[in-house]
Amino acid sequence: MKLLDDDRRRALALLAGSRGGITEAIFLAYGYKADLLASLVSEGLAEAVTDTIRAGAKTIEVKRLQITDAGTTALKGPRRSAMLASAMMPRR
Repeated sequence: MKLLDDDRRRALALLAGSRGGITEAIFLAYGYKADLLASLVSEGLAEAVTDTIRAGAKTIEVKRLQITDAGTTALKGPRRSAMLASAMMPRR
């Protein structure tokens, strides 16, 4: 399992806390970069789901991002920063 840095952990926590996922625009509005989003999706930690909704007389497609089971598992795992700190501790 790949250890998560703080940005990736926070991004996954945001997805985990949103029922039904969030749109890419909301993800970006929280200050996350598109390349972070792309890496979460390509690694299987998040997925993009396309929904069709009606807005008045128009029908539009909206992409929502959701955490995957693998993302939930990674979120429960150890932090990368904690693992690095313990590796730097002197051994007795």
